Amino acid sequence: MGQVRPLRLKAQKYGRANTMAMDRPIAQILVDTPALHLESTYDYLVSEEMSQAVVPGALVKVPFGSQEVQGYVIKRLAETTVTSALKYVDAVITPLPVLSPNLLKLLTSAGNRYGVRPWDLIRSAIPERVGVVEKEFELATFSQETSQKTNRKVFRRALVGNLSEDIFSQLTYLVEKALVESSVLIVVPDEKSVRRLVKSLSDRGIDNPLELGSHLSRSDRYRNFLKSYNWRNRVIIGTRSAIFAEMPPGSTIVVLRDNDESMYEKRSPGWNVRDIALLRASEHPLIFLSLSPSLEIQRLIDISWLKTSNSPKRKSWRITTEGDRRTSAQIISEGLRHGPVLIGVSEPGYVNSFLCSNCRNRAECKCGGKLYFPRIGSTPRCAICELEYPDWKCTWCGIAKPSMIKRGAGRHAVEFGKAFPGFQVITSTGDHAVAEVGDEPVLIVATPGCEPHGSYAAAVLLDGLSLFNRTGLRSDEVARERWLNAISMVKERGEIFLSLAHQDYFVQSLLRGAFTAPAITELMNRESAKLPPYFRMAILEAEISKINRIYRGLITLDQFEVNQPLANPEGRARLVVRTPVERGDELSKFVMDLQRHESLKGGSDLTIRLDPYSI
Repeated sequence: MGQVRPLRLKAQKYGRANTMAMDRPIAQILVDTPALHLESTYDYLVSEEMSQAVVPGALVKVPFGSQEVQGYVIKRLAETTVTSALKYVDAVITPLPVLSPNLLKLLTSAGNRYGVRPWDLIRSAIPERVGVVEKEFELATFSQETSQKTNRKVFRRALVGNLSEDIFSQLTYLVEKALVESSVLIVVPDEKSVRRLVKSLSDRGIDNPLELGSHLSRSDRYRNFLKSYNWRNRVIIGTRSAIFAEMPPGSTIVVLRDNDESMYEKRSPGWNVRDIALLRASEHPLIFLSLSPSLEIQRLIDISWLKTSNSPKRKSWRITTEGDRRTSAQIISEGLRHGPVLIGVSEPGYVNSFLCSNCRNRAECKCGGKLYFPRIGSTPRCAICELEYPDWKCTWCGIAKPSMIKRGAGRHAVEFGKAFPGFQVITSTGDHAVAEVGDEPVLIVATPGCEPHGSYAAAVLLDGLSLFNRTGLRSDEVARERWLNAISMVKERGEIFLSLAHQDYFVQSLLRGAFTAPAITELMNRESAKLPPYFRMAILEAEISKINRIYRGLITLDQFEVNQPLANPEGRARLVVRTPVERGDELSKFVMDLQRHESLKGGSDLTIRLDPYSI
């Protein structure tokens, strides 16, 4: 990027331009077009007055048909191949080049994978603009050259964390080691993980990492995003969207727990951190760290695309399983003599489902949703429409005597408080997560993923059958990760109760120290069932007639595997389309072509998700 004169860092508007810029008067601009079937890149004229503000990466306003839309400058050109008359750029929103060539290249690759335009991913990669924050920055901050290369060997590793040590201590060690040679970007699932890593790094003398993510205020998020363009930042820590952060060539990218649901973007097109990181593998060393690898990572290990170099270790615990003579109550009582005890439960809330104690029919709302008690002393409420039933009676027999089916964390806390009087009971769930616990003897009732950081004398992990037998596409791999995380926080020679039979495959893998064995077994089943990670999947949803039309076309095409459409009572239907991962590019192209076709017809209620977290 060449030398430029100082700029006013605010949106710069100009009158109707009538003099073209003397130097490279054409700007090639990535336009936020109102229709998918239209091209994304167009040439515009640049006036001499705004020439120095229209730099590659700047956000501008341009006329498009009868509208005025936003666009990012890709490059400046001396001439155009367009034969029709060009329009002028109307205004410069920000002259800071926030869309770097590196980021545009990544967004283009990601768009090709997910069957969307680069612009559809920009809102994930570039935070909402805050004009006043831009005044703090100079254009020189953004003068990185894309031609810079690294002599550092690019490696790809998947590390299975040791159960003998806290996962964040292991992550800190990886960061320290990488910092010897390069900068480091670490992507973690949530704000709680950011805080724990920041503290762990600080304890090792690594202070003031740059944070990125939605946990920041709007101003701080945009400010830190702009700071990320300064390659003097040695450590960047962030949640999901941080995976797009600008990093020097050869800097290391570390992803913690890639199979966490938080690592998947909920908005369309539904990209995930793991896949974006893999798209950066040619320029950045990659490390995937987890206590139990995702099936996608395990597959890449199996085909030797990812290397794994450490053998997991575990502490010397005493492990008790369902059906053993020693009860969970005995384990809790013994554990409280030595410190805090963790009780893992599967559900938040109080009573999440109940029956009529007389006729044994499940309590349901008139809309069909199940009824539950959100907290102690509350009235039953519908899980779907949230209608309350202050005078609930069974619709089948008229008796008003509820019988609990599924206890939530709140109910467990009440029951354990009664069973162990004199000890404080602390509940940690997604609505109210506790960050850490000290050494005092207390009972911690926590849902999966919300276990406070600490050193526990014992752990009682309940609801094993519920956790490991859910119907979600990733329920087993997530359950393994969550339980192993809880187990890793139990002290040496502490006691653990697992609410699974002794012969259960997860229990056996823990006893043998073969922590990846369940993932390998599940992979074998996935391949025969034609499921991810061996197959890529697209979920299409629209009104029934449209889905039926698409289904008939796909059957005729005979290019992909297609399930029968599934209709719902609202008049919509969903269609699952899949293809072997080796032909995944064909599915991406089909998705893009289908969306363009629907756009050309004038609007569509069709929604598509490629590689969804769950089916």
